[in-house]
Amino acid sequence: FSRLPSKPVSPFKAAGQEVILVCCARGKVKATPGFEEIKNLESFVYLETGVKPGTFVDYTTDLFTGIGSVILMNQDAEILE
Repeated sequence: FSRLPSKPVSPFKAAGQEVILVCCARGKVKATPGFEEIKNLESFVYLETGVKPGTFVDYTTDLFTGIGSVILMNQDAEILE
């Protein structure tokens, strides 16, 4: 830890955000083509989800019932957006 800076580097070297995935329907998942689209984004870093074909999903009603999250990061904030 002695090698870590005492405060964050400024200016930041990248922009990032976590996107919470929500479900607007309920039932058995047939396919997840949107996940591949997300993974192909230039800013994609990580996808965390337990949803796959055959999984039963329900409506997202709060932070705990989301179906996953995506981490996005890019040196260019405009590309991230």
